[in-house]
Amino acid sequence: MPAANGTLLLATLLDAQTVRWVVWSGLVALTLALLVLMRTRWGQSHPLRKCIVLSLVAHLLLGIYTTTVNIVTGGRGPNNSAPLRVAFIAADVEGLTNADVPSDATGEPEHAWDALGNSSAAELNEKITPPKPLAGNDAPPAAPPTRPTPESKLPDDIGRPAFPNPSTPASQRHTPATPPAAIEAPRPERSATSAPVPERPATTAVPPPPDPAGDIPPPPAPIAQPDVLSGLVPVPAPAKETNKARTRTPGPSAAAEAAVPSPSGSPNNPPANPTAGNPAGDAAASPHPLPELYELRMEPDRLRAAIGHGGTRETEEAVKAALTWLATHQTEDGRWRGRQLEAGRGGVIDGQDRRDSGTQADTGLTGLAMLAFLASGHTHREGEHKEQMRRGVEYLVSVQADDGNLGGQGTLYEKMYCHAMATFALSECCAMSQDDRLRTPVKRAIDYTLRAQNPGGGSWRYQPRDAGDMSQLGWQYMALKSAEMAGIPIPTDTRLGMLRFIGSVTSGRHNGLASYRPGHKVSRTMTAEALVCRQFMGMSRSNPACDEAGDFLIAELPGQGTPNFYYWYYGTLAMYQLQGEHWKQWNEALQNTLVGTQRSEGALAGSWDPDPVWGTCGGRAYSTALGTLCLEVYYRYLPLHIEAASRGGQRK
Repeated sequence: MPAANGTLLLATLLDAQTVRWVVWSGLVALTLALLVLMRTRWGQSHPLRKCIVLSLVAHLLLGIYTTTVNIVTGGRGPNNSAPLRVAFIAADVEGLTNADVPSDATGEPEHAWDALGNSSAAELNEKITPPKPLAGNDAPPAAPPTRPTPESKLPDDIGRPAFPNPSTPASQRHTPATPPAAIEAPRPERSATSAPVPERPATTAVPPPPDPAGDIPPPPAPIAQPDVLSGLVPVPAPAKETNKARTRTPGPSAAAEAAVPSPSGSPNNPPANPTAGNPAGDAAASPHPLPELYELRMEPDRLRAAIGHGGTRETEEAVKAALTWLATHQTEDGRWRGRQLEAGRGGVIDGQDRRDSGTQADTGLTGLAMLAFLASGHTHREGEHKEQMRRGVEYLVSVQADDGNLGGQGTLYEKMYCHAMATFALSECCAMSQDDRLRTPVKRAIDYTLRAQNPGGGSWRYQPRDAGDMSQLGWQYMALKSAEMAGIPIPTDTRLGMLRFIGSVTSGRHNGLASYRPGHKVSRTMTAEALVCRQFMGMSRSNPACDEAGDFLIAELPGQGTPNFYYWYYGTLAMYQLQGEHWKQWNEALQNTLVGTQRSEGALAGSWDPDPVWGTCGGRAYSTALGTLCLEVYYRYLPLHIEAASRGGQRK
């Protein structure tokens, strides 16, 4: 203490310039003394004593230095200084500055998820400045995903999203001159007639930034798997409403679900008489709406809806037969087991040994099967196959890892695919059923997906944060989009990264064609998958890349070339959104191929044989689920550009 007080007194008496000279002179003298000590006989006598003296001098100089360093702050203290605001821009986008980003009352930039949705791949390459590539272990850690503030607003004047937020009043939904009112976060896709529903408080801590040299780190502390659906009681279908903005009801008896623990572990408190004043026996109508995108799935007369969008009575019969086969081959624990359903019979594919790949892909196969049920309006709360859905949901929730991963026991080549497909299914189920108990597992799965994205390229691959590919991006994006429909907000940085990657794999006169990875040969499968992603991100139908991609896909219709359910699945989604002549030719070929090749006799009736491309890995459950999803396209999603035009949108 006396030495420190003396140092402080010296620093007070001397001005800054004098102190600087004293410190530097002392350092020079100290250096010379050490050299003399090392090189001359002076250092041979009492060396320890002399080293102690020199050490004391060094400490004195350091004390003088530290007591004369002033830390400059933006204010004088917490009680009399104004807060300093720093705005971070997700990417260097030409023409999009802080002034262009709508802000709330506090002046903070808003969440602009669809700011670049209508840009073509070529335009994106010009607008977005890619970050410097990461260089192995020398790369800095990626920043944690940015998240919208609790009162973020949708920037309607920057770029319209593919699916406007239905919680915004209809009168304000497409009026760029009048920004919509603030809505609660996360932004669920809500009906225009319903009020926003507060989100259940999160129970999972935000994970730390990932380590670029390793795998995704686990959350800060182990999180016990929430038993959110244990003992779930099947809920009868709610009464259908005739109005367009149909709302979901939680079921006839809130007491029936009272025994199910909430994610926080405390039981629900049902009303004393949940059916009082409700002749139909249902609980009071929930403010949770069905997202517009899924409306056709819940039509009472789904055959009529299918025929109105290109389906036939034969396609609907094929769907019912396929769903029956899938329901029959679900195990008691809720999964579709690849090893029992012809998975894992592949060999060397693309130079990689894929033998046994698919035998451990149970979560992915379960996710695909559940997506097929969901596309026909079945959830764990309603529908003919609600029992299969309940078991499937419980299985996926039960195997979710502490870090949110839903890949289960999948091997290297399949684990991230399995995670995406399972997340896709849980997200859709959460959005369609509006069961808040699913929000926690969906949120944890999405957090894992966000952390697994490659920070430089913007896509995903077999291992978290590896340089990605277009195939992985398609599945991960559809899982993210479905989670957004369920009210789970997705960071703008994640979207910009995906747009950047799609731009890196597109080519052609109008950048309508796509390859598996940058520099690879263009393929029809990747072209279809990239087109679907851009359509759901909001790319206009009038963009010439759409027709370029459509023309390329038409050159190989279903039934031509090698059977490939993966290609047919994404090609069907893409062509359905294109509509017109592209869709007409594709749909005719699709129906002839799938209806004509579906098994109709014996134990395999209703299924499709595994195709020779990826069916050898995924097996019969894989081919049957994808074939079913192809024939459910007529009501699975609304045609995006037709839906927007019907609401007075500007896209064509």
